[in-house]
Amino acid sequence: HFLTPFPGAFSALLGVYLFFASSATKLHFFLGVFFHFIICADTLGGEWIDVIRFRDWLKNDMQYRLFNLLYTHPKIPYTDEGIALVQNQMVASLTQGQRQGGIAPDEFDEDGKLIPGFTVTVPLAANLTAADRASRVLGGCKFHARLAGAIHVVNVYGTLAYEPEV
Repeated sequence: HFLTPFPGAFSALLGVYLFFASSATKLHFFLGVFFHFIICADTLGGEWIDVIRFRDWLKNDMQYRLFNLLYTHPKIPYTDEGIALVQNQMVASLTQGQRQGGIAPDEFDEDGKLIPGFTVTVPLAANLTAADRASRVLGGCKFHARLAGAIHVVNVYGTLAYEPEV
């Protein structure tokens, strides 16, 4: 977030030279204004740092939830019911990602068509091969999530007049 306090950051006075060097090389930098804020937060790869941090958080959260599922259940059957347990943990992680502000909520376009914040796809047990079952590895679990993004700049246009707009 553009003016969101950044935990663990420290403030420092930045000279003009460092500011331009950081901007030219796409390194993120911090500027302390009353609190600690991220002012420019893109990375060398061109992605915003908040997206990178959210991606890492989501990966960790989903891995934790799936590991916890495997740890707390002595046996998860290789059936639609067992696969649904995996799907539920994926959905729980992505839903938490929406609460965290990283994944866009479900929205509607101007025609009233639903634009989901995320979708999850898992295989049906009947469509898996005997080799899949024998391996005890569940593949084909996928998700697609829309990033919520962030507003860094706001442009406002207006006029002042003595007479109403025509």
